[in-house]
Amino acid sequence: MKKVIFLVFCVFILARPGYGQAIGYQMKYDDPYNINKLFVHFIPIYSDVAATNMTIGYGFQIDYYHLNKFDFTFHARKSYGARTDLMRDAAEKNTGNSNTDSPNVYNMVELGGTYHWKDFEAEKESKVFLYSKKDKGSKWESMVVKTTTIAGKVRNIYGGRLGGMFYNTSFDMSRALSKQEATLSDASGNPIDNTAVLFGNMKSSGVYLGASMAWFRNLSVEFESKYEPGGDDLLLTTYFDILLASVKVEDIVYQSTAYSASPIDVNNIGFRLGIQGKFNRAFSWGYGAEIGYRPSVKTQSFFMLLKLSFPILGSDLKYSKIDSVKQE
Repeated sequence: MKKVIFLVFCVFILARPGYGQAIGYQMKYDDPYNINKLFVHFIPIYSDVAATNMTIGYGFQIDYYHLNKFDFTFHARKSYGARTDLMRDAAEKNTGNSNTDSPNVYNMVELGGTYHWKDFEAEKESKVFLYSKKDKGSKWESMVVKTTTIAGKVRNIYGGRLGGMFYNTSFDMSRALSKQEATLSDASGNPIDNTAVLFGNMKSSGVYLGASMAWFRNLSVEFESKYEPGGDDLLLTTYFDILLASVKVEDIVYQSTAYSASPIDVNNIGFRLGIQGKFNRAFSWGYGAEIGYRPSVKTQSFFMLLKLSFPILGSDLKYSKIDSVKQE
C-alpha cells in the first residue's frame, strides 16, 4: 500500500506544470562582465533599528564600476521627520523635566570603494521564473510558481573594502548613565538631579575596512514554448567590515547649568555584516540589509538596517556620437 501511495505521489508531482519538464531554450546573451557602469538609487524607505536610536526615513545611493577593477559607492540617508526619529521625538516631547539642548536630526553618510583583487568567471545554474500570458487569470496556475534552471556564466568577485562614514543622532542619555552606573557633574563637581530625563547628542566619524564577495549574473533566454523570454541579471554583494571611529558625546545644559558628558563611555570599534542586491537594468529596484555593532555610546551599539531602493536608474555611460553632415 505504501508503494502505491508513493507511486501516485510521484506521478502527481511530475504531472504538475513547471516541475520535471525539460524546457527548450535559446540563449540570447550571457555576459556578466557587460553590466552598467553607473547605478543611481532612490531609497524611499529604510528602517534603522538601533540601541542608540530607531529611525525610518529616505535616502539615495550612487554605485560606479571602473574597468572591472574598482567600484565606488556614495550613500546618504536621513529620517523623514521627528515622528520617525524616536529619540529626537522623545527629546522634543519631554521639555518639562529634561535638558534644554536641541536634539540632533539623524543623518548618515558613507563614501567608499572596493578593489577587485580576484575577479573570475565560472559556470553555474541560474533559476529563471517561467511566465506565460496564457496563464493570466487562471486560478490553478497562479498557485504554482514555476521555474527552470539555465546553465550560464557567473562572475565571482572577491574584494577589499575601504571607506569613510559619518553619522549624528540623538540618544537616551538617562538610559546610558543608568546602564553604565555613571553620573554627570557640573564644573563645581555637583551631580545632576537624578530624577531628570536626559537626552544627548552624539556624532561619530571614522573609517571602515573589510572584504566582500559578489556574484554577478547577466543572461537572457528565449524559450521554445509558450513561456515569455526570461533571464537572470542579479548583481549580489555580501560584505563584512570593521568600523573604526571617533565618537563624541556633546555636553548638556540642564536648568541653565552646563554638565560635562565625559563620564559617558563610548565604543570606538564596531563591525557589520551586509548584503546588497540590484539588477542590471536601466530601470529596476534593489534591496540591502546590515546587522552589527556601530561605534557609539557604550551598551548602545547594536543595530539592524533594512532598505529598499526604487527606482534604480542604470547606465553604461556609452553615448552614441552622431556625426554632423555638411549640406552642400
